[in-house]
Amino acid sequence: MTAPPTSTPSVSMAPIPPQSQADVTIKDLRARMGEDVGLLSYLPCEKMKTAPFHNKGETGHHLPIRILFGKTKHKKLDFMELFNRHGQLEGPIALEEAMEQASPVAAFTSSKTKNNRLDRAHLRAIMRYYFVLQKIQLPSPWPISDIFVLELKSACRIAKANAEGSPQELCAMELSKARHAAAHNRKSTFQFLSDRELPPCQHHSASRSIGAEEAKRNLAELLFRDSANASLLLHESSSRRTSSSRGPTPSRAETTCEVMNISPEDIVTSLRLNVAENEARDRRLAENENRRVELEAELEDLKEEAVILKNALQQSKYERWNLRSSLSKRDLALLQLGQDLVQGGKRLLFDDSDEE
Repeated sequence: MTAPPTSTPSVSMAPIPPQSQADVTIKDLRARMGEDVGLLSYLPCEKMKTAPFHNKGETGHHLPIRILFGKTKHKKLDFMELFNRHGQLEGPIALEEAMEQASPVAAFTSSKTKNNRLDRAHLRAIMRYYFVLQKIQLPSPWPISDIFVLELKSACRIAKANAEGSPQELCAMELSKARHAAAHNRKSTFQFLSDRELPPCQHHSASRSIGAEEAKRNLAELLFRDSANASLLLHESSSRRTSSSRGPTPSRAETTCEVMNISPEDIVTSLRLNVAENEARDRRLAENENRRVELEAELEDLKEEAVILKNALQQSKYERWNLRSSLSKRDLALLQLGQDLVQGGKRLLFDDSDEE
């Protein structure tokens, strides 16, 4: 006997809910982080403090929450207003003013540089990333631009370096490679110059200068490999060297051996400081230009409104003149009498107030 085939009971699968717009944004951001997606774990998002925000109509944005950035260092601020301790909006504040006048909370201190300061671009990237994590439903998706991703990566690298030790450890391997390449080039250059039978002083000076140039080139590529600033910086450095070398050429007897003794750490610090200052200036110029355009547009609107008001005033005067012209002598006399009574009442009221 054969047993009848048993049918497998059908299992109903629950439909997979579609991903929200916020989930898609987070997934897209993590994908664009690429191999550096693990660096996001160095941002202490669990320390972020939020609070509901009910004054959206006053600020013009759609964010239903606010994120605590820091506490003011001074009790009284003369030139700006903030949220008070009860969560009430007292007035606006610019990002630069907040960075200067407030002490950041733990959620934002992980990306401080070794001079205990926050970079404006890094702070904007971290703040936007924290808002993205809140999965706020907006009318349009959060813009995930290449600049935002690069700035977020840079902020995460600093947070990682701070968590593991010193920010200088951020590029320890690259610095080692730069030193090795510079030493190799110095050795090759010295061997080449030895074949040309140069004096010992020129041996040492030429090898040191070329090695230093190679070290600067490697360090510049290390620091600015994500942008075009490396080639620009090297071009400016070459221009300075060319301009500084012009002038009367010293005689061979007056030439002395000057040994360049610049450490890679000093070069890194100087380059980072110079680039950070230039980026801050560029951003400030861009903000000022945007503000100028907005003010010019507002001025044009005010001029148009002034023309409209003048035309309306002229039209009102013309209509009033036509109305008076259409009145009969009797109606005109009654109108004049009414105006005199109104003026007399005002004078009487003024006299009574003086007597009191």
